[in-house]
Amino acid sequence: MKPRVSILSPDFKYVPAVCTDVRRTFARIRREQREQVEHARRQQLAGATGASIRTGCGERRVVKLEAIRGY
Repeated sequence: MKPRVSILSPDFKYVPAVCTDVRRTFARIRREQREQVEHARRQQLAGATGASIRTGCGERRVVKLEAIRGY
């Protein structure tokens, strides 16, 4: 998700409503929601198995090889 830009910032770009692609906007929102769910699932999986999974913050959890292989 893009960080919000202040309306007073020179980086702010106004987009008129007639130029907004609603389909693309909703597709982006659905994609972001899927990514959030996947991220939460990965964190939950890492907590349950201790699997080595990189989180968004660069944090890593290490796992025993047996846990990955299902021994």
